[in-house]
Amino acid sequence: MKPIIKTLLLFLFPFTTFSQTLVERQAFIDEVEANLLSVEKGWFDCSYLWKSALKTDTIRNSGRVYFFRSQESPKRYPAFVLQGPKGRWRAYDGSTLYEVQPASQRIVMLPIEDDDKLLSLLNGNSENDLLFKPYLLAGVRPIFEVICSEKYIILKERVRANEEEIIQFTFNDSTKSERKFHFSDPETIHYSLTWKFRASDLSFESYVSHAEFTRSPQHQEVYTSPVYRLPDSSRFEDYFKLDSLIGAGFTLWDAVKKERKKEPELLISYIPDLVLPVLSGDSLSLKAMPGKLVLLDFWYKACAPCLMAIPAVDSLYQTYKANGLSVYSVNVSDKDQEDLKNFVVEREIHNPVLLDFDHKLSGALGTTAYPTFILVDPFSGKIVHMQRGFSTNLRQELSEKIDVFLNQD
Repeated sequence: MKPIIKTLLLFLFPFTTFSQTLVERQAFIDEVEANLLSVEKGWFDCSYLWKSALKTDTIRNSGRVYFFRSQESPKRYPAFVLQGPKGRWRAYDGSTLYEVQPASQRIVMLPIEDDDKLLSLLNGNSENDLLFKPYLLAGVRPIFEVICSEKYIILKERVRANEEEIIQFTFNDSTKSERKFHFSDPETIHYSLTWKFRASDLSFESYVSHAEFTRSPQHQEVYTSPVYRLPDSSRFEDYFKLDSLIGAGFTLWDAVKKERKKEPELLISYIPDLVLPVLSGDSLSLKAMPGKLVLLDFWYKACAPCLMAIPAVDSLYQTYKANGLSVYSVNVSDKDQEDLKNFVVEREIHNPVLLDFDHKLSGALGTTAYPTFILVDPFSGKIVHMQRGFSTNLRQELSEKIDVFLNQD
C-alpha cells in the first residue's frame, strides 16, 4: 500500500468525517484502479437490488462474472462470462456477444464492432448490472472519478459482524427538475450516492444510490466480492463452453438476421394461456382477450421511460378502440394496489391495468426491459410485433404497426 494511503487511513475514525485533499482522493482512486488492473484474469460475485422507496417492487439478481483482459488491447472492454440468474448467461469474447436463453433453448449471437455498441447493449437491463462496470472498465475508462468531488463526505465505519473496516464516500445533493413527467412530481430532484471500500485491501464493497424525481423514488444497491485471480492458464473457452451447450440441445440464433426479418426478441411466439388479475378486481384470460388486436404495455411506476410513454399509449387507446384495439397496461411490480389505483387515476390511464407481480407473463415472454410493447392477435394468440423502450416517435411507430394489422382483409 502506498505511504499516502497508509497515512490517510491512520486519520480515519469510526463514524467520523475527515478532511482529505483532492490529490489524496485521486491517489486513493489510483491505487484502487491499480489493484484491479493487477488482475488480468479474474472473477467476482455481484448482487444487484432495485426498488422504489415503497419497497414493494424489489428486483433482485445475483451472479458470478469471469473476465479476461487483453494484453494486446488493454483499452478494450475485456472478454467476460456472466453466470446470471436462472441459467441466463451472457458472454463476450472480444468480437461477439452471446446471450443464453434457457426457456427457448437458444443462444443469441450479436457481432460487436466497438465498445460503445457493447455498452449500449448492456445498458437498460437489471441482469446486465451484474457486470459491474467499475471492475470491468478499469484501465479502459475513468472509474470512481465521481468521488473525487469535494461534495463527497468521507467516513470510516467498522462492520460489527467481522470488525472489517470500511471507507465510505457519501454524496447528497439536490437540483431543479428539468423535466416533470406529471404535475404532481417534485420541483426538485434529491439524490444521494454512497460508495464503500474495504480498508484492508481497498477492494470495492458496495454502491447505493437513491433518487427522488417522481412520487415513487428509485433505490439501487450493488454489492460485490473482492476480485479473485484465475490461474494464468485460464481461457474464455473454459468458462463459456459453446460446443457443450450446442451438444445439450441449444441452437445458435443470428441476431443480425433476426433484425432483418423483424422477428420479436421474445422467448415464445404465442401468448401463454394465463389468467391475470385486473386492477379493478376482475380477472382476464389471455386466451380470451377481446378486440381485433391487443396492445400490452409492460411498465411500473418508478420507470421514467414508462411514465413518458403513458400519453402515447393512451392516445393510441383513444384513437383505435372503436376500430377493435384493446390496450392493457401490465404492471410488473407495484404491489400496493390502492396506491396504484390512485396513480392510474392521477396519470389518466384509461385502459385496464393487468397485474403481473409474480412475473408469470413477463417471465414467460422473457421481458426484462421496460417499457416493452407487444401486439397480439387475440384470435390466434400470435405475437405480431414487439418493441422496447420509449422514443419521441413511439406513437407513430406503434400506430403504423396497428394500421397494417387492422387494415388486413
